Amino acid sequence: MSDAVTVLPDMAVTPPDGTPRHASGVRRGWVITAAVAVVYLGLSALANGSVWTHGIAHTVQPSGGNDVPEEVWFLAQTPWVLLHGHNPFANDWLNAPVGVNLMDNTTMPLLGILAFPITWLLGPIATFNILIDLAIFASAMSFFVMARRFVSWWPAAFVGGLAYGFSPFTAATANAHLFLLFQAIPPLVIYFVDRFFRSSVPRPAWSGIAIGQCFVAQFYISTEVFASLVVMTACAAVL
Repeated sequence: MSDAVTVLPDMAVTPPDGTPRHASGVRRGWVITAAVAVVYLGLSALANGSVWTHGIAHTVQPSGGNDVPEEVWFLAQTPWVLLHGHNPFANDWLNAPVGVNLMDNTTMPLLGILAFPITWLLGPIATFNILIDLAIFASAMSFFVMARRFVSWWPAAFVGGLAYGFSPFTAATANAHLFLLFQAIPPLVIYFVDRFFRSSVPRPAWSGIAIGQCFVAQFYISTEVFASLVVMTACAAVL
């Protein structure tokens, strides 16, 4: 009887083209993610399209009031003071001789540091315009990545990213408040908090470290959003 047994190839594990099923699924996931990123990036550029057509280095959206030149100055002054050995969190040239605590203002030091190559090459106005687009794109993409952890149907995550990154809140803040527009951190906190509590690893230390890094990054982008994020994360952890 044992001589009559025939071992058939496991077609469920390896498709006819020779590519393992797991590898094929991973590759398809990356293709979908790349396509979603291209769509989000194109829409974010379209949302701030007038500055691209009229000159990104010297044009800003027609609304925004006095907040826009202030934020453009903040983006330029952070890398400048670091390169010249000054305190990036206080400035005694403003409101002299008392000075100004810049952390009480919307300085966005992390964005100023990360975007320094743009400021150096094209100037701070171009930095502001490019970061407007990147803030919308990063917020939508961050939500998409987070949502993919909870939903298996990628179009649902795609729509969620659209609703988050291109929301009425975005339309209300896009022209004047870059520090509020950059909302990529909160979805990442949700992602890593869920991994921390529901990870299959006995000690999900890396998720805890990632949560801490997200909070640090958010503090140096917007202390207002940081405060809200701390409260909401604490409530979610308790629940």
